[in-house]
Amino acid sequence: MTILPWRQRLMTFVELIPVKVLAITRKGEEIKQSIDLDGKTIVVERNTTYESNFKDLEIYHNLDIEYMYMESGQETSEAVSNGSADVTAKDSNKAITEVQLYPKPERKFSHGRTTIFRVGS
Repeated sequence: MTILPWRQRLMTFVELIPVKVLAITRKGEEIKQSIDLDGKTIVVERNTTYESNFKDLEIYHNLDIEYMYMESGQETSEAVSNGSADVTAKDSNKAITEVQLYPKPERKFSHGRTTIFRVGS
């Protein structure tokens, strides 16, 4: 919606703050490109944009991905850290907070619009 003076008198506009979606993996098992997801177990919350984005990548690149579902974002990070799953995804603001819960979070690299973080030992 275009911000116009008459609209500003009727409503408050909120500035949009874009966030990136981050893939989270264990140290030494980074995802460098979409094809690296082939054969991996992805853990996400059901019916989220994370799930639909992974499914879109799976179809587009003809990947074989196994899905695991958890109830919360923290549970998905724990599943990656303890080895139950290989990859999860988070919005950057949530990922930075959750990654700090695990030993020595380290930003590995940026690839396109996705930044990869390593978690766990």
